[in-house]
Amino acid sequence: MGETIFSPMVTDAIGEIMNISLGSSATAVSNMLDHRVDITTPTVQVVNAEDFVLGEIEPAVGVEIKYVCGLEGSNIMMLKRSDVKAIVDILLGTETADEDFQLDELSVSVVCEVMNQMMGAASTALSDLLGRMVNISTPESFEMDDLDKVRREHFPVQQGPVVVVSFKLNIEGIVESEFMNVMSVDLVKELVAGRIALMQAQKARRDAGIDAPFIPLHLAFKGNPGTGKTEVARLIGRILKEEGILSVGDFYECGRQDLVAGFVGGTAPKVEALFQRAKGSVIFIDEAYALNDGQHGGYGEEAITTIIDQMEKLREDVVVIFAGYTQEIDELFAANPGFASRVRTHVEFPDYGVDELVSVLHLMARKQGFTLAQGVDERVRELLERAVGQPSFGNARFVRNLLEEALIAQAGRLAAEATGACVAVGDLSADRLTTLVPEDFTWIGLDQASSGPRPIGFLAA
Repeated sequence: MGETIFSPMVTDAIGEIMNISLGSSATAVSNMLDHRVDITTPTVQVVNAEDFVLGEIEPAVGVEIKYVCGLEGSNIMMLKRSDVKAIVDILLGTETADEDFQLDELSVSVVCEVMNQMMGAASTALSDLLGRMVNISTPESFEMDDLDKVRREHFPVQQGPVVVVSFKLNIEGIVESEFMNVMSVDLVKELVAGRIALMQAQKARRDAGIDAPFIPLHLAFKGNPGTGKTEVARLIGRILKEEGILSVGDFYECGRQDLVAGFVGGTAPKVEALFQRAKGSVIFIDEAYALNDGQHGGYGEEAITTIIDQMEKLREDVVVIFAGYTQEIDELFAANPGFASRVRTHVEFPDYGVDELVSVLHLMARKQGFTLAQGVDERVRELLERAVGQPSFGNARFVRNLLEEALIAQAGRLAAEATGACVAVGDLSADRLTTLVPEDFTWIGLDQASSGPRPIGFLAA
């Protein structure tokens, strides 16, 4: 995962804008192919160009479309070979066997035309959204057999952050695949500038004493543990402060234990005091669903009622972010209708894929000054594939724990090696001291989970 440089509000704006433009694209392609086309809500990530991985997409063809009017930059769309074949068969009315299909000039030109229709419709939608004409160039295709070459020749930057927008496209079950769209950070900032401008305008009207409707900035972060919710939330205060939206920009992280008092009548004052301290800042309520205890008149209900009241009273001075599992957060909001009008923006944090988690491991190890030896990726991938299906899997949190356990194992291994060589650990080479090998990576919890609970107490002989 690359450096996070957008607040969730901005990330959500990217998703919203892409959703609008891709919706128009789906209609255009549906008319062109005479088949129903569905596109899922896009997922937005910021990654370092040098850390970019294709994951399970394994595209064979890339299509680059540049903006020639209204915006500066380009989009890169990536497609699988099987998707190209399916689209070509639909348009040409053919049924080519997999072994006979060739990525030749005809098939690539067909895909370019489909992408041209998609992005043309998207540009029209963006023109309406941005209030200015947006035009695109003729699509240019390229092969995806060398990712390093693709980065050099087509990525907006070779080092530093790029924005990856992923979405799933379904054509009546014939094509059901994930596409990727890679854009520069500057292009994305230009796309969402209107949203930031809206908030700045709201602040200016407020400062001038003008009575005008104010759109609250409260958010809901939904997803499994270890998907970056807390890390992203910490940035929102700083970014909104830099943009002049919040006056202080501090970050107040809390849970049920920080909001609920141990006696009747103590919860409301506790919540009100938190909001007063957090004026001009962000309140991050982790595992917010824990407040929904189902007890009418209970402490949780009192906390929720007071939170909603304070969100309304301080709607221009405090941003509240609710975080937790998707289903539980949805149930919390469904049980308390007051949230609906106050928390309009929901950001879904998807689970990382195995390849992404391996990249996260490399990033974590590199930041701590360690190198991963040959074979570590395969070993870690094996552990991840076993761990991903477990209910308590923690995504990047699991990877961090895995790395910490590996460092402990490495310390024991080095101590044994030093003893065997009759030298001190400090006398070992720098490479040996900073290299992690496959044998360092184990996860006892996986074996325990697969073999059932461990017995507690004494075992008879």
